[in-house]
Amino acid sequence: MDYTCWVQPYYQYGQVGNLLSVKQKTEIGVPEDVHNLKLEVKDHNTIIVTCNHSQIFNGPERIFKAQLHDGGSSVERNDETCEFEFKNLKYSTNYTVKVTAVNSLFESNPITKQISTEYVDAGIGFHVFHILLTSGALLLVVYKIYDLRFRKSQE
Repeated sequence: MDYTCWVQPYYQYGQVGNLLSVKQKTEIGVPEDVHNLKLEVKDHNTIIVTCNHSQIFNGPERIFKAQLHDGGSSVERNDETCEFEFKNLKYSTNYTVKVTAVNSLFESNPITKQISTEYVDAGIGFHVFHILLTSGALLLVVYKIYDLRFRKSQE
């Protein structure tokens, strides 16, 4: 940040000399840490990430970085707000989310949380119904074949 300071020398409660201005620029520092990290699973395989921040970045850029890890792979997103959406993730998988605030030189301390995506139970119900329906139809066909053979053997 750029600052202008005005300096007026005094001696025994009276002004001495002229009023001088001094321009000073502060160095870029580490951004304040992110807090209140919230994770939410939506539609079984989407993770919504939100957090709060003091908006003190101590530098010119104001970016939030979110990283999503599943143990093997990693996805990273950057945004000017601390709101992220990770879609089309693996079902029934544990994820670690790490969020930081970033300026042009420094990154805040990370805040991390873990979350798991859910298993698609609607798909299982459909498959179980389909298997039961197919099994019932197969039993009906086997019964008809047996019935026809039994009648033929009787004649």
